[in-house]
Amino acid sequence: MATASASMSVVVIGGTGATGKQLVRALVSAPERYSRVTLIGRRKVTLPEEYGVDLEKAESDGRVVQHTSPSLDEVSDETVKQLCEGSHAFFCVLGTTRRAAGSAAAFYHLDCEVVVRYAKLAKEAGVKHFSLLTSVGSSPNSWFLYTRTKGEAEQGVRELKFPRTSIFRPGLLDRGQGQRRFGEKLVSLVMRPLSVADLAKAMEQDAFSSAGEPSATAADEPVVEILTNADIRRIVGQTAPAQPKKETEAKEASTEGKGTEGKPAETEEATTEAEGKASEETATEGEPAEDKGEPAEDKATAEDKATEGEPTEDQATEGEPSEDKATEGEPSEDKATEG
Repeated sequence: MATASASMSVVVIGGTGATGKQLVRALVSAPERYSRVTLIGRRKVTLPEEYGVDLEKAESDGRVVQHTSPSLDEVSDETVKQLCEGSHAFFCVLGTTRRAAGSAAAFYHLDCEVVVRYAKLAKEAGVKHFSLLTSVGSSPNSWFLYTRTKGEAEQGVRELKFPRTSIFRPGLLDRGQGQRRFGEKLVSLVMRPLSVADLAKAMEQDAFSSAGEPSATAADEPVVEILTNADIRRIVGQTAPAQPKKETEAKEASTEGKGTEGKPAETEEATTEAEGKASEETATEGEPAEDKGEPAEDKATAEDKATEGEPTEDQATEGEPSEDKATEGEPSEDKATEG
């Protein structure tokens, strides 16, 4: 596996969710790898004392830049591109659930349209690697609102043809005992959840490793990498070393419409109805937990409740998403799979 030879700049959107906070923790804790970490969100990111990261000092040192706006829609195109300028990777661990957003339209706007808009601007600013947190079962052909929206977001990002796109599709996420919802507790009895800390570490390691790869040329085919729980655990060293599944844009496109969306068999098995229900409850993506509020009546309000964040157990994935697959009347999960 290649390794970067010098520190780099990265951007994170959705850093206030469970997965997002763990991702920010991993990035800021490695100054030898990341010279600048830019955070874009509706609120400032704050980290628990137990994380052992002095975010305020990192900001005063200029290593962390926080750009906040009442609504992600209000951040101008020019501002987004300026914030992304000179960055190698962009992490999107943004997400919410229909319940938290207040309506199917508001949910779709935040989890798909906003994601694709920021990805497009990042590409125009010269970002080489886009790391997206979605959910197990994501597919533009899904009958469920949650996983269909995630699938359309993936499709929109792939169409931008970044030199490298990493799509994290975790299953049930574990945000910690104190944050588990009833549905998550039930599903965790029959399947092993993935901790948001491990998910964040995998996203960080994947981006760092890609920075050391040879620069892509115009003739090179864009690389799309799909990572499920098994791949994520391998990256963080929980299982025997193995190469994550990588596919070119052409190969990825050829899998569409088959329902598996290029997902490894293991992922498909995880996509059970029970998992789907627990998953949306667990939307780690923008994490509803932090942004709870009354039903949103407009896009700005929807973002307020969004877990600006990620999929976690809650995942639905920073991105967090995953098992969060909701039908249009789908179990609300609430990243949310970062960023």
